[in-house]
Amino acid sequence: MNNEPQKQNNFINVLKGIGAILVITTHFSWTDAERTMFLFPFFIEMAVPLFMIISGYVYGLSYRRNNITSLRAAYAPFTIVKRIVQYTFPFILVYGLELVYMLVIGQITITS
Repeated sequence: MNNEPQKQNNFINVLKGIGAILVITTHFSWTDAERTMFLFPFFIEMAVPLFMIISGYVYGLSYRRNNITSLRAAYAPFTIVKRIVQYTFPFILVYGLELVYMLVIGQITITS
């Protein structure tokens, strides 16, 4: 395994930030006329494909860093479990915080 410290790729981080803003923007209530405005489909609607490209690139870097050189190694049970844990814990944390917030503001109630 490659134990060299990895430098942050600031360009990728900036692209991810822009992509996040674009994804949020796509969830606004745009009319059909607004969605066909000049360059809207080429910038705003490209948020998800941008994330897919960035994800593929970052996964490739991750595989190189972890010396994963085959599909068998990429889909080994240890690798899959590691990815599931990596994404599930933050999801559970944010979901739990959202539930607590919704309870506090009274949007949901607990009944027995």
